[in-house]
Amino acid sequence: MVPRVGKFKLVIFLFLLLSLVDLRLPWALDPKFDLDIKDLGVKERRQSRDSASAVRAKPGASSGVKGQQERSVRKNRVTTKKLSAKASVRHPKARRRSPVSAAKIPAAARHGADSGARAAALQKLRLTAPSVDAVEVVSWARTVWKRFFASENEKPGPFQLKGANYSLSLDPAIYPVLPAVGGGKILLDTDNSLSPLVKTILQEKEPDTQIVTESPSDPKKFFAALFSAAGFYSVVENFSVGFGSDPRLTVSSDFKIEKTHDSLLKNNVVLLNLFGRRTAFPAVLRSFLEKDGFEVVDVSSVPSGMQHRQHRTLYSITDGNQTAIVDALLEALSVPYEKDKDIPLQDGSSAGVTLSVKAERYYEKSADKVVVFFYQKDRVQDVLLKLLKQNGYQVVILQPEDDFREIAEKVLSAMKLPATYGFYQLWNPAAVSYGVQLSGFIVPEEGKRTSRTFLTNSGIDTFFKDLVASQGYTVVER
Repeated sequence: MVPRVGKFKLVIFLFLLLSLVDLRLPWALDPKFDLDIKDLGVKERRQSRDSASAVRAKPGASSGVKGQQERSVRKNRVTTKKLSAKASVRHPKARRRSPVSAAKIPAAARHGADSGARAAALQKLRLTAPSVDAVEVVSWARTVWKRFFASENEKPGPFQLKGANYSLSLDPAIYPVLPAVGGGKILLDTDNSLSPLVKTILQEKEPDTQIVTESPSDPKKFFAALFSAAGFYSVVENFSVGFGSDPRLTVSSDFKIEKTHDSLLKNNVVLLNLFGRRTAFPAVLRSFLEKDGFEVVDVSSVPSGMQHRQHRTLYSITDGNQTAIVDALLEALSVPYEKDKDIPLQDGSSAGVTLSVKAERYYEKSADKVVVFFYQKDRVQDVLLKLLKQNGYQVVILQPEDDFREIAEKVLSAMKLPATYGFYQLWNPAAVSYGVQLSGFIVPEEGKRTSRTFLTNSGIDTFFKDLVASQGYTVVER
């Protein structure tokens, strides 16, 4: 029992001794240090080198201070190194990578990066650049407003308010004023620069005044805000109205405005198109709409259909006779043909028998010999048609009940022309304010991308002739 007590006292003594005596182990009292058995050998070698340096150093006060400073620096280095190792384990992405020269990067990758940067810069430029002039858009608003309020002052004075202890005046050049329905006013604060105090005064002293803060950079949103503040009876955005069936006219506008409840009864409905969205109405269309009670207010200065005129021909084949239809189709397609041509099947040189067949129409197209027959219930004709096919002729047989559509489909198929009957737009209505749809066939001209022929059996009156002419069509009637 006694030896055990002696051993226990010895352990306590050694523990106190290690706690009080500095054995030059910097990790012993460092709370930030993480003991690593693998690094223990390195630390012991470092301690031995430090001890050797201390022996070689001259004794003195300065040496002692210097030694303490070196130990402090070494301790900090060890701690920083361990902390850096921990950080690198927790955050692998923070490890430094070896620099890569531009020569090692593929040219395609560098080019793609440059292209992406340029595209992003251009996109940013497009988003920040104003699309239209704000002053010009406000000028458009004044022009449109004169249509609704004929008595508007050409040069309105400043917006003024006076009270017992204040006076407020707004420059009309910066804050334009437009009239509203019922004697109200619309104050334009397009850059939203009016202070809250001024707005509060206006709301309290001028309750009939509407403040519009929408920016003119987007004309459509700007005008929509104006119409909302004006108090009109009816305002419809993206309005569309149709006339007729075949051909069918569709007219579109950015806005349809009815100022009062009886505007429709008085044929006083305004169609407004804005610049930069749709081109102007042609004069023939404006006149047509006015007869139906629509007044056109168009702020665009670009005439419709005059920018990209193309060579187009519209053939209106209204004759119901089958022979006339075939002739008109061949003429429209610029195909030379012969009438009542005798086609020899046997010339009599071998058996002394001569046999020929009369074809109502005969033409050649790209080395194909085509004959057109108006079918009759005759067994002899059936045999002759088979002989023609055996001799390399392409036979188009028209039944008595075939109308324009069936005849055109057979003739175009024999010519191997890609055309299908349908109800087509004569041009793209997205770029203009109106479109015309017509039933028939669209036949592209060979070797001409922008030229085409439209075949229809619908009648085209004078109005539609002038209207389609504004989009480059020449109308030929048969």
